[in-house]
Amino acid sequence: MAHEFNQFLKRISPGVWVFVLCFLFQFITLNRLADSSHFNPHKDDMGFYNDWAQRILTGNLTEAEKTKAFYGLPGYAYILAGIYSVTGGYSDGYSNFLIGQIQALLQAFTATLLYLIARRVFAESTGSIGLQKADWIGITAALTWSLCTSAQVFSSILMPTSWLICSFWFLLWWIVKTDQEKKTSWWNPWFFQGLLIGITAMAIATVFILIPLLLFCLQRKMRFSNGRIASRFSRFALAAVMLFSGIYLGCAPIWIHNRFVAKDKVFLTAHDGLNFYLGNHKGANGYPHIPDGLRASQGGLLQDSLSIPERELKRPLQRSEVSNYWKQKGVTYIKQNFFDWLRLLGVKFENFWNAFQYDDVCIIKLMKDEGVLFPGLRFGFIAAIGLPGILICALRFRRSLWVSSAVILHMLSLMPVFVTERYRLAALPGLCILGVGGLWILGEKLTSKKWRAAAFQILLTVSCAWFVSTPQKDISFWSLEYYTAGIRAISAAETAIASKKEALGTHHLENARRNLETAYAYVPEGPDILFAMGNIFMVQNDHRTAELLYKKSVYASRNSANLHEGALNNLGVIAFLGKNWKQAEAYFQQSLNSEPNSAKTLYLLAQAAFEAGHMQVAKQAIAKAIAINPNQPVFTEFQKKLTSH
Repeated sequence: MAHEFNQFLKRISPGVWVFVLCFLFQFITLNRLADSSHFNPHKDDMGFYNDWAQRILTGNLTEAEKTKAFYGLPGYAYILAGIYSVTGGYSDGYSNFLIGQIQALLQAFTATLLYLIARRVFAESTGSIGLQKADWIGITAALTWSLCTSAQVFSSILMPTSWLICSFWFLLWWIVKTDQEKKTSWWNPWFFQGLLIGITAMAIATVFILIPLLLFCLQRKMRFSNGRIASRFSRFALAAVMLFSGIYLGCAPIWIHNRFVAKDKVFLTAHDGLNFYLGNHKGANGYPHIPDGLRASQGGLLQDSLSIPERELKRPLQRSEVSNYWKQKGVTYIKQNFFDWLRLLGVKFENFWNAFQYDDVCIIKLMKDEGVLFPGLRFGFIAAIGLPGILICALRFRRSLWVSSAVILHMLSLMPVFVTERYRLAALPGLCILGVGGLWILGEKLTSKKWRAAAFQILLTVSCAWFVSTPQKDISFWSLEYYTAGIRAISAAETAIASKKEALGTHHLENARRNLETAYAYVPEGPDILFAMGNIFMVQNDHRTAELLYKKSVYASRNSANLHEGALNNLGVIAFLGKNWKQAEAYFQQSLNSEPNSAKTLYLLAQAAFEAGHMQVAKQAIAKAIAINPNQPVFTEFQKKLTSH
């Protein structure tokens, strides 16, 4: 019996073991992360996708404004909505854990794909028994990918990152496999590859960057096929038509809605213009630096990007016009500052490879603060060995150029916009393959005593490690993760206190204070940091200290396009609680100068004006608040109260 069981184990493919081991590791990681208070979505991209999925469940199948083109890719929101509907609706914790399990499967499948790609890329006819070199490189690359810290986190939370990465590298494996096949037809597999690209693009459009590789593979297959040149060209043209037909069919739900329901000429999303501008403006730094006049919060940035163009052009705009407005601002910057823009491209290139971890949602730092994240490898370490691996592997294994090309194309796809940890993560699996392959080749050089070749590769690796580890000079970069971790900790504290979990709330406030004090040490004049620090004392009902910090925040924002509306708003609340009605009214008026369509601020202004005896101001403010948000019962109740006076 034991002998039969051993024989059964030997018959199991190494790829199956890779899948099982990587899934178990990610599943354990998921369980640890699920105990964190930051596992559930908050007011960031996680909350953005969750809220969108909730709207879909209520019957709003397109956009918040049903007659508008999509202003964000809806694919992942629909995936979440589908899972929520099967499980009976969104359940805090349970739904997130179920989605995390699905994404753990995707993470393990991606690891398996790395093994399969490496087997094809590094295959040699050695005739050896058992596992060959290509197998060991593939297994090591897969395990390396699973140990990457950012991969562990972004495969667990409500983000479409793991879905894109899995689809991206499945397509790359499919391309390598197709290139090695003896015969392909004029439609198969090109149509199905295009279909997968189109479906994936409904969630993340970065996958389009693989189209050049598909066309190159298609050209190679047709070039080496039998027949006259005219016949081969016609087969290439037909295959290309099938490829693009698959792409259009795959993302048809989006462009059909945009073109025929919204009657707007937007292929996928009108959000690309804003992203282009965020990556190309006077203050751009290669990361998502928000220009003056736009709020940094997810919701605020979304609202501002829609309202500012309409306010400046003084008419309602279609989403394509909004996108074009921001795109033209970016183009204007490039034309007027061409050499500065070239330097900016160099900065983006450095940012892509740099060991500095620009996590815009700061989820990795939060998980570390909670003590639930396993120690793992960072992007910088993999890049330090993967970057020289691009050259070393190509010199010996030409098929590795498929992997190198995928990595480089993904990097190029970010150059028009900006670099973040989750955006560049899709290149990491390829770097794992190239890095491990390069180290294996180095080991062979050392064992065969090829000292010159080994010395060259070691020197190249050291040079790449130096380049990758170059420290970021802008001090504000170092404050970002502490600032974001601080505001997320405040949000968690408010939730805990509302749930009468005072000890947990105090713990989160202490984390928030520690992180924000570190951020303040880096950037002492940051209005957002001062505002967040004020919020800590506001939660603790220390209004005197909160008021002092809010005033500092307003003063620090004096040179920007608008004074800090959040600080002004909270100063108004403090004045209102102190029954300083006129002062509260003045603060709310100032806040509305920065954010004129805030229904909440208008409601607070109406209350302060009423208490101050300014009935006309109160009536106008509450009427405007109801016009903006008519579904708030407290607004209508207060309006009735004003009418009775």
